[in-house]
Amino acid sequence: MVYLEIVDCFVAYHKSVCHTEKTISNYLYLLKMFDSVVKPADYCNLCYSDIVTFQKYIDNRGLSISTVGNYFRHLKSFVHWLEEYDYLKEKGLYRKIKLPRMPKKNIKIYSDIEIKQIYECVHTESNWLTVRNKLIISLMLDSGLRQNEVCMIKNLDIDFVNEMINVHGKGNKDRFVPIGKHTLRYMKEYSLICPFDNEYLLVNRRGDRLTNNAVKLFVSKIKDCLGFEFSSHKLRHNFATNYLLDHYEKYGYFDTYTLMILLGHEDIVTTDRYVHFVKQYIATRRRVSHLDKVFSECEDNG
Repeated sequence: MVYLEIVDCFVAYHKSVCHTEKTISNYLYLLKMFDSVVKPADYCNLCYSDIVTFQKYIDNRGLSISTVGNYFRHLKSFVHWLEEYDYLKEKGLYRKIKLPRMPKKNIKIYSDIEIKQIYECVHTESNWLTVRNKLIISLMLDSGLRQNEVCMIKNLDIDFVNEMINVHGKGNKDRFVPIGKHTLRYMKEYSLICPFDNEYLLVNRRGDRLTNNAVKLFVSKIKDCLGFEFSSHKLRHNFATNYLLDHYEKYGYFDTYTLMILLGHEDIVTTDRYVHFVKQYIATRRRVSHLDKVFSECEDNG
Protein backbone atom coordinates (compact mmCIF):
# COMPACT_ATOMS: atom_id res chain seq x y z
CA MET A 1 0.00 0.00 0.00
CA VAL A 2 1.19 3.52 -0.76
CA TYR A 3 1.33 6.41 1.72
CA LEU A 4 -2.09 7.98 1.03
CA GLU A 5 -3.91 4.65 1.28
CA ILE A 6 -2.17 3.86 4.54
CA VAL A 7 -2.97 7.29 5.98
CA ASP A 8 -6.68 6.95 5.13
CA CYS A 9 -6.89 3.55 6.81
CA PHE A 10 -4.86 4.66 9.84
CA VAL A 11 -6.93 7.80 10.41
CA ALA A 12 -10.15 5.80 10.05
CA TYR A 13 -8.89 3.39 12.73
CA HIS A 14 -8.07 6.19 15.19
CA LYS A 15 -11.43 7.83 14.64
CA SER A 16 -13.17 4.51 15.25
CA VAL A 17 -11.56 4.24 18.69
CA CYS A 18 -12.39 7.90 19.48
CA HIS A 19 -8.84 9.25 19.61
CA THR A 20 -8.60 13.04 19.68
CA GLU A 21 -7.81 15.25 16.71
CA LYS A 22 -4.56 16.20 18.43
CA THR A 23 -3.50 12.55 18.66
CA ILE A 24 -4.34 11.96 15.01
CA SER A 25 -2.51 15.14 14.00
CA ASN A 26 0.63 13.99 15.86
CA TYR A 27 0.56 10.66 14.05
CA LEU A 28 0.07 12.34 10.67
CA TYR A 29 3.05 14.62 11.29
CA LEU A 30 5.23 11.61 12.10
CA LEU A 31 4.01 9.58 9.11
CA LYS A 32 4.59 12.45 6.68
CA MET A 33 8.15 12.83 7.98
CA PHE A 34 8.78 9.08 7.85
CA ASP A 35 7.45 8.83 4.29
CA SER A 36 9.58 11.77 3.07
CA VAL A 37 12.75 10.27 4.60
CA VAL A 38 12.34 6.55 3.88
CA LYS A 39 10.24 6.85 0.69
CA PRO A 40 8.90 3.27 0.80
CA ALA A 41 7.33 2.13 -2.46
CA ASP A 42 4.95 -0.15 -0.58
CA TYR A 43 4.30 -0.06 3.16
CA CYS A 44 3.58 -3.77 3.12
CA ASN A 45 7.29 -4.36 2.52
CA LEU A 46 8.64 -2.21 5.33
CA CYS A 47 11.71 -3.75 6.94
CA TYR A 48 14.22 -3.02 9.68
CA SER A 49 16.58 -1.21 7.31
CA ASP A 50 13.82 1.38 6.77
CA ILE A 51 13.64 1.93 10.51
CA VAL A 52 17.43 2.34 10.65
CA THR A 53 17.31 4.91 7.84
CA PHE A 54 14.78 6.95 9.80
CA GLN A 55 16.77 6.53 13.01
CA LYS A 56 19.88 8.00 11.37
CA TYR A 57 17.87 10.94 10.06
CA ILE A 58 16.45 11.68 13.51
CA ASP A 59 19.85 11.30 15.19
CA ASN A 60 21.31 14.00 12.91
CA ARG A 61 18.63 16.56 13.76
CA GLY A 62 19.83 17.23 17.30
CA LEU A 63 16.38 16.83 18.84
CA SER A 64 15.66 16.51 22.55
CA ILE A 65 15.37 13.01 23.95
CA SER A 66 11.69 13.56 24.78
CA THR A 67 10.93 14.57 21.17
CA VAL A 68 12.82 11.54 19.83
CA GLY A 69 10.94 9.35 22.28
CA ASN A 70 7.59 10.70 21.10
CA TYR A 71 8.50 10.15 17.43
CA PHE A 72 9.53 6.54 17.91
CA ARG A 73 6.65 5.79 20.26
CA HIS A 74 4.27 6.88 17.49
CA LEU A 75 6.26 4.98 14.86
CA LYS A 76 6.24 1.80 16.95
CA SER A 77 2.49 2.09 17.44
CA PHE A 78 1.99 2.63 13.69
CA VAL A 79 4.12 -0.40 12.72
CA HIS A 80 2.30 -2.50 15.31
CA TRP A 81 -1.00 -1.42 13.73
CA LEU A 82 0.29 -2.42 10.26
CA GLU A 83 1.10 -5.89 11.53
CA GLU A 84 -2.06 -6.32 13.59
CA TYR A 85 -4.27 -5.59 10.58
CA ASP A 86 -2.19 -7.74 8.19
CA TYR A 87 -0.79 -4.87 6.12
CA LEU A 88 2.81 -5.82 6.91
CA LYS A 89 4.64 -8.87 5.58
CA GLU A 90 7.47 -8.89 8.13
CA LYS A 91 6.19 -10.04 11.50
CA GLY A 92 7.48 -8.67 14.79
CA LEU A 93 9.05 -5.58 13.22
CA TYR A 94 7.56 -3.26 15.85
CA ARG A 95 9.45 -5.17 18.57
CA LYS A 96 12.74 -4.15 16.95
CA ILE A 97 11.92 -0.46 17.38
CA LYS A 98 13.63 0.58 20.62
CA LEU A 99 12.58 3.69 22.48
CA PRO A 100 15.26 5.92 24.04
CA ARG A 101 15.66 5.63 27.78
CA MET A 102 13.94 8.68 29.18
CA PRO A 103 15.56 10.52 32.09
CA LYS A 104 13.63 10.11 35.33
CA LYS A 105 13.04 13.44 37.01
CA ASN A 106 11.61 14.00 40.45
CA ILE A 107 8.32 15.82 40.66
CA LYS A 108 8.34 19.36 41.98
CA ILE A 109 6.16 19.38 45.09
CA TYR A 110 4.86 22.80 45.99
CA SER A 111 5.10 23.86 49.61
CA ASP A 112 2.18 25.60 51.31
CA ILE A 113 3.99 28.91 50.87
CA GLU A 114 4.56 28.26 47.14
CA ILE A 115 0.90 27.37 46.60
CA LYS A 116 -0.12 30.67 48.17
CA GLN A 117 2.42 32.45 45.96
CA ILE A 118 0.83 30.87 42.87
CA TYR A 119 -2.58 32.25 43.79
CA GLU A 120 -1.12 35.65 44.67
CA CYS A 121 0.30 35.89 41.11
CA VAL A 122 -3.18 35.53 39.63
CA HIS A 123 -4.58 38.99 38.99
CA THR A 124 -6.22 40.70 36.02
CA GLU A 125 -7.97 43.99 35.32
CA SER A 126 -11.33 42.26 35.76
CA ASN A 127 -12.51 40.54 38.94
CA TRP A 128 -14.44 37.79 37.13
CA LEU A 129 -11.36 36.89 35.05
CA THR A 130 -9.21 36.77 38.18
CA VAL A 131 -11.67 34.40 39.85
CA ARG A 132 -11.86 32.32 36.65
CA ASN A 133 -8.08 31.94 36.55
CA LYS A 134 -7.90 30.93 40.21
CA LEU A 135 -10.62 28.39 39.49
CA ILE A 136 -8.55 26.95 36.61
CA ILE A 137 -5.55 26.45 38.91
CA SER A 138 -7.76 24.90 41.60
CA LEU A 139 -9.31 22.40 39.18
CA MET A 140 -5.87 21.15 38.13
CA LEU A 141 -4.23 21.28 41.57
CA ASP A 142 -7.12 20.04 43.72
CA SER A 143 -9.01 17.76 41.31
CA GLY A 144 -6.16 16.60 39.04
CA LEU A 145 -7.76 17.67 35.77
CA ARG A 146 -5.82 17.90 32.53
CA GLN A 147 -5.69 21.25 30.77
CA ASN A 148 -8.09 20.17 28.02
CA GLU A 149 -10.47 18.61 30.56
CA VAL A 150 -10.73 21.95 32.36
CA CYS A 151 -11.68 23.70 29.11
CA MET A 152 -14.35 21.09 28.27
CA ILE A 153 -16.34 21.31 31.53
CA LYS A 154 -19.98 22.19 30.88
CA ASN A 155 -22.24 23.77 33.48
CA LEU A 156 -24.43 20.66 33.42
CA ASP A 157 -21.40 18.55 34.35
CA ILE A 158 -21.19 20.16 37.80
CA ASP A 159 -22.99 18.58 40.74
CA PHE A 160 -22.91 21.24 43.46
CA VAL A 161 -24.92 19.11 45.89
CA ASN A 162 -22.57 16.11 45.83
CA GLU A 163 -19.53 18.29 45.12
CA MET A 164 -18.29 16.52 42.02
CA ILE A 165 -17.75 17.05 38.27
CA ASN A 166 -18.40 14.75 35.35
CA VAL A 167 -15.10 15.12 33.48
CA HIS A 168 -14.77 14.40 29.76
CA GLY A 169 -11.38 12.70 29.51
CA LYS A 170 -9.17 11.25 26.80
CA GLY A 171 -10.83 8.96 24.26
CA ASN A 172 -14.31 10.23 25.16
CA LYS A 173 -14.06 8.50 28.53
CA ASP A 174 -16.01 10.27 31.26
CA ARG A 175 -15.23 10.04 34.96
CA PHE A 176 -16.41 11.70 38.15
CA VAL A 177 -13.94 13.67 40.27
CA PRO A 178 -14.57 15.41 43.60
CA ILE A 179 -14.43 19.18 44.06
CA GLY A 180 -12.65 20.51 47.14
CA LYS A 181 -14.44 23.17 49.18
CA HIS A 182 -11.85 25.81 48.25
CA THR A 183 -12.38 25.07 44.55
CA LEU A 184 -16.12 24.98 45.07
CA ARG A 185 -16.08 28.50 46.50
CA TYR A 186 -14.27 29.81 43.42
CA MET A 187 -16.69 27.95 41.17
CA LYS A 188 -19.77 29.40 42.85
CA GLU A 189 -18.32 32.92 42.88
CA TYR A 190 -17.33 32.67 39.23
CA SER A 191 -20.78 31.40 38.24
CA LEU A 192 -22.36 34.39 39.94
CA ILE A 193 -20.15 37.15 38.49
CA CYS A 194 -19.34 35.81 35.01
CA PRO A 195 -21.10 38.23 32.60
CA PHE A 196 -21.72 35.59 29.90
CA ASP A 197 -24.14 32.71 29.50
CA ASN A 198 -22.55 29.69 27.85
CA GLU A 199 -23.02 25.92 28.07
CA TYR A 200 -19.33 25.66 28.99
CA LEU A 201 -18.21 26.69 32.45
CA LEU A 202 -15.07 28.60 31.48
CA VAL A 203 -15.24 31.31 28.83
CA ASN A 204 -12.91 33.98 27.47
CA ARG A 205 -13.46 37.75 27.64
CA ARG A 206 -15.75 37.52 24.55
CA GLY A 207 -17.93 34.84 26.09
CA ASP A 208 -16.65 31.95 23.93
CA ARG A 209 -15.44 28.64 25.36
CA LEU A 210 -11.94 28.89 26.78
CA THR A 211 -9.31 27.17 24.61
CA ASN A 212 -6.17 25.20 25.47
CA ASN A 213 -4.01 27.94 23.98
CA ALA A 214 -5.64 30.55 26.21
CA VAL A 215 -4.87 28.46 29.30
CA LYS A 216 -1.29 27.90 28.12
CA LEU A 217 -0.82 31.66 27.76
CA PHE A 218 -2.27 32.30 31.22
CA VAL A 219 -0.07 29.59 32.80
CA SER A 220 3.00 30.99 31.02
CA LYS A 221 2.35 34.45 32.52
CA ILE A 222 2.06 32.96 36.00
CA LYS A 223 5.30 31.04 35.47
CA ASP A 224 7.14 34.28 34.68
CA CYS A 225 6.08 35.70 38.05
CA LEU A 226 7.31 32.74 40.09
CA GLY A 227 10.79 31.71 41.10
CA PHE A 228 10.15 27.98 40.65
CA GLU A 229 8.87 25.48 38.09
CA PHE A 230 5.25 25.87 37.11
CA SER A 231 3.00 24.31 34.47
CA SER A 232 -0.45 22.80 34.04
CA HIS A 233 0.94 19.29 34.18
CA LYS A 234 2.96 20.01 37.32
CA LEU A 235 -0.29 21.04 39.02
CA ARG A 236 -1.76 17.65 38.06
CA HIS A 237 1.41 15.91 39.32
CA ASN A 238 1.05 17.74 42.62
CA PHE A 239 -2.55 16.60 42.94
CA ALA A 240 -1.51 12.96 42.46
CA THR A 241 1.46 13.14 44.82
CA ASN A 242 -0.40 14.99 47.56
CA TYR A 243 -3.34 12.59 47.24
CA LEU A 244 -1.05 9.65 48.01
CA LEU A 245 0.77 11.53 50.79
CA ASP A 246 -2.45 12.63 52.49
CA HIS A 247 -4.00 9.17 52.17
CA TYR A 248 -0.89 7.49 53.60
CA GLU A 249 -0.72 9.87 56.56
CA LYS A 250 -4.42 9.33 57.33
CA TYR A 251 -4.85 5.59 56.60
CA GLY A 252 -1.31 4.16 56.49
CA TYR A 253 -1.34 2.87 52.90
CA PHE A 254 -1.25 4.14 49.30
CA ASP A 255 -4.60 4.00 47.49
CA THR A 256 -3.27 3.88 43.93
CA TYR A 257 -6.39 2.27 42.46
CA THR A 258 -8.64 5.17 43.49
CA LEU A 259 -6.01 7.64 42.27
CA MET A 260 -5.91 5.85 38.92
CA ILE A 261 -9.67 6.37 38.57
CA LEU A 262 -9.49 10.03 39.58
CA LEU A 263 -6.66 10.74 37.12
CA GLY A 264 -8.36 8.89 34.27
CA HIS A 265 -5.44 6.50 33.71
CA GLU A 266 -6.13 3.29 31.80
CA ASP A 267 -3.23 1.37 33.35
CA ILE A 268 -2.27 1.14 37.03
CA VAL A 269 1.41 1.13 35.95
CA THR A 270 1.05 4.78 34.91
CA THR A 271 -0.23 5.65 38.37
CA ASP A 272 2.32 3.53 40.26
CA ARG A 273 5.16 5.87 39.25
CA TYR A 274 3.84 8.34 41.82
CA VAL A 275 4.18 5.79 44.62
CA HIS A 276 7.94 5.46 44.10
CA PHE A 277 8.39 9.22 44.33
CA VAL A 278 6.14 9.56 47.37
CA LYS A 279 8.13 6.86 49.19
CA GLN A 280 11.32 8.83 48.50
CA TYR A 281 9.64 11.97 49.79
CA ILE A 282 8.45 10.27 52.98
CA ALA A 283 11.89 8.72 53.58
CA THR A 284 13.53 12.12 53.19
CA ARG A 285 11.15 13.82 55.60
CA ARG A 286 11.56 11.11 58.25
CA ARG A 287 15.33 10.75 57.98
CA VAL A 288 17.32 11.29 61.16
CA SER A 289 20.86 12.59 60.62
CA HIS A 290 23.32 10.42 62.51
CA LEU A 291 26.02 13.05 61.97
CA ASP A 292 23.82 15.71 63.57
CA LYS A 293 23.32 13.37 66.51
CA VAL A 294 27.06 12.78 66.92
CA PHE A 295 28.00 16.44 66.89
CA SER A 296 25.01 17.44 68.97
CA GLU A 297 26.20 15.07 71.73
CA CYS A 298 29.74 16.44 71.41
CA GLU A 299 28.45 20.00 71.81
CA ASP A 300 26.34 18.99 74.80
CA ASN A 301 29.37 17.37 76.45
CA GLY A 302 31.68 20.25 75.55
